[in-house]
Amino acid sequence: MAALPTLGMVHDDNSRVAPQSMGMEHLIDLFLVGGRPHNGDSLRKVTVLVNHGYVVGYSEDRRNPLWSAYRASEVKGDADPIRFERARFFYADSRTASAVDGRTYGDGFDRGHMTPNFAIASQYGSLAQLETFFMTNMSPQQGDLNRGPWARLEQHVVAAAQEKEHVFVICGPIFGDDPEMVTRGSDRDIQIPEAFYMILVDASMEFRTRPVIDIVAYRFPQDAARGADISDRALFGVSVNQIEEETGLDFFPSFDGLMIDWEAREGEVADEHWVLSD
Repeated sequence: MAALPTLGMVHDDNSRVAPQSMGMEHLIDLFLVGGRPHNGDSLRKVTVLVNHGYVVGYSEDRRNPLWSAYRASEVKGDADPIRFERARFFYADSRTASAVDGRTYGDGFDRGHMTPNFAIASQYGSLAQLETFFMTNMSPQQGDLNRGPWARLEQHVVAAAQEKEHVFVICGPIFGDDPEMVTRGSDRDIQIPEAFYMILVDASMEFRTRPVIDIVAYRFPQDAARGADISDRALFGVSVNQIEEETGLDFFPSFDGLMIDWEAREGEVADEHWVLSD
């Protein structure tokens, strides 16, 4: 894969908040820790779309979200979290010029949620859940990956939030040099990723002068086996730096000024998948 811009010293962010989302821009910090990801690729602008339970950085060029971020929180009390019926349809997002329609991708690719519907519905309600079915939150994802290790990691996030109180998640696709296109519909031009990343952050002390945070990052190739073990760090464990190099994104930009060792931290590969109590 050709090298994307080195992000350690990048200060320009080739992103803009969609005009229709400017009235909700104040919500961005509710779903992100360490700042909004910066886009170091001047050739592919990112449009930031703010929803009621998550926020997305969308690429009109790739017709994919480049990042999708949400916060999973502990559910208090004895009652089960509120559950809503799964949406029946997938929706074009009129905030984007491409407004990709909700048709399936074909060729074994699911419309893979980046921010999952259940985690959002259980915390933010039915409107927020419906918004997870915008096609701006979908990426072509092989069925075995989407319904296997990716789904299990999403479920793990919800369980981890019960122990850690809040878990921040950023996830999205990784593209090769010459991505294949979705062939179902000549006017769609949707690029197909070669892999996907998910970064989990436990940052309950993020507002201290020197934040105490725990980060674990994953990279799943499209051909990951449905039964693959998500705790296998040798197979799926990566550093934040590796994901940055493959995506052209700079994650957690405000941590640079808060932690003197941040550059070293983002180069580390977490040794362990979060082990939760029964």
